[in-house]
This record gives sequence, structure tokens and C-alpha cells, in this order.
Amino acid sequence: MSRPFDAAPALARKVFPSGDRRETVIARELYRTGSLRGDFERLASPAVPMADADILSFLLKYFHACLYPGSQDHAVPLGEISDLLAQFYELWPGGDTTGKVLPLAGEYSAYPLRMLTDLPRTAHIFRSVANRPLPPDMVQDPFLGLDLGTGSGIILAAAWFQAKRNGVAVTQLYGVELDTEIGGRTADLFASLGIGEMRIADARDPALYAGLPDGPVAFVGNENVPAPTSRHTAEPFSMIHAALFTALSQRLKKTVFFPEALVVRDREAELDVVLSKNNRFQVPRHYRSLRPKPRSIVIEGRLTKLWQVGKDFRGHIPESWLAVMPGRW
Repeated sequence: MSRPFDAAPALARKVFPSGDRRETVIARELYRTGSLRGDFERLASPAVPMADADILSFLLKYFHACLYPGSQDHAVPLGEISDLLAQFYELWPGGDTTGKVLPLAGEYSAYPLRMLTDLPRTAHIFRSVANRPLPPDMVQDPFLGLDLGTGSGIILAAAWFQAKRNGVAVTQLYGVELDTEIGGRTADLFASLGIGEMRIADARDPALYAGLPDGPVAFVGNENVPAPTSRHTAEPFSMIHAALFTALSQRLKKTVFFPEALVVRDREAELDVVLSKNNRFQVPRHYRSLRPKPRSIVIEGRLTKLWQVGKDFRGHIPESWLAVMPGRW
């Protein structure tokens, strides 16, 4: 799901003009040269390790392709991406686009790109999906996957790698996005790369799911997780899952979900509630008087506080960049 960029809080952080920045966003020796399309082809093989450097390089190229359609077909220098990223980050401290000339796909498109460009967290999330081993009975053709509120489409791209790196030959991947302009640009990128299709629709509508192909659902991504300072109902995370389970409950028994679970906490009641596929990601009825806020997710099989997501990747990014990086949460 999308929101206008100025809905994000105005964070007090130092801004470095892009022309004054000497460091690239990751070290040049970490950056994998070559095109985004080449990365899709190379990393699809389970015989090729997907290292941290591969993931960070992939995300940077993907960001560039989201802004400049067509760049997925040629190599883009790290310095060019770093300059573009610096311009994008400067939108956020005050939410002011005056004087900025960035080819955004409409006024709402900066928010999904903000999520994408929280590099440490997105890299951790991407790794958790793309490198996840599947049980043998879920490695089947076709592999049906959904990304609900897809935005830039990065989770669906990770799901494509999950399928391919587990030996799946045929994928049926669908991103669902409410915003027409964002969805249109992501659809073009998906079509160019051959990884999936977009549905311009509201993921909270159970009728949406009636048009999907038959068969078990292998993967569902729903990253509409609010910030830890907000009530868990501030984003439609549970509403989307309610619609999904209403329509497809019998097809979700072995589905891999991202996140695997969301833990919300009511501080006054000193009570944690785990939302997972066991309760359809819903707060149980007898706890609905609470006002819980997101606290942790289960990612890569581990309970991880939201602020710790991405910790493994922070060491690859200079502090000067981390200081200006807008966060997912």
C-alpha cells in the first residue's frame, strides 16, 4: 500500500548535498558491476551463492531501474546510483521536493521507494525471502506467489529468486498495488524482466483473489507493518490478511509468509500478541480492546525486534549515509 511522501515524519538529520559526498553508498569493491538483468540471470542459479554484496548491488540497480525504466538492461556505475540516491534521500527531512527533478511515478511513489532504499533493512528482508529453502512438497510447477501492497515490487522479485533457487521452473507471481501510477511503472519493470504481473486493486478486497490461478499458494508477502510508534492498525497489515484468508484459506496451509509472524505489544497491559498464519495474522477477539504496537517480526526463523532488522548489513554502509537514510519504520 502507498502513501504520499509527506506523510512520513520530518526527521531531524544532517543532510549532505549530493555534490559534497565523496563516499559511495557501499564500497566500490563490494559493488557487482553488470546489469540488473544480468543479476537476475546469474543469481537465479542455486549453484551461485547470494552474498551480501550481491544483494546490496542488486537493490541499488533495482532502485535505479524504478526511476529510470530501461536501465535494467545496462551497467550503471555505482557513483551514478549514489548521486541519485543522495538526491532521493534529501526529499525526506522536510518532505520538500522544491527544486528536485526526480522521475517519480506520481506523488505517492516516493514512499515505496523510501522503503526500498532503507538498504540495511531491505537487504535483510530480501535475503530472508530469496534465500529461503522450501520443503520438497512446495517445490512444484507452477509456483504461485503474491505480494500484497507491492509498491516497488522488491518483495515479489525476492519471491522469484526463492522459487528459482529452489529449482522451480515455472512461476506465477502477482503483485497487488492500489496506486495506478506506481503499479503501472512496476508492471512495466516486471514485464521487461519476466518475473510477474501486477494487479491494480485493493488487497483488502476478498473479491480480488477470485481471479487467481488454481492451486496452492506458495508465497505471500505483506510488508504493510507500521512503525513501532504507531498502533498496529495504522497500516492494513491485518486487514489484508483477513481478506486473503477469507478468500483462500484452504490454499494457504503450506504457504511461506513474509513476515513469518508479527509480534505486537500493549505496554500498559504488558502483553505481547503473536500474529501468524495460525490466527490468520489477527489479534484474537478477547484482546481487541488493547492498543498494541508492532515490536518484532519473525524473519529467517528468528524473532527480531524491528530496530534490529538489517543489523547484519549496516557495517557495509558508511555512517555518513546511514545518518541520512530514511527508514521503513
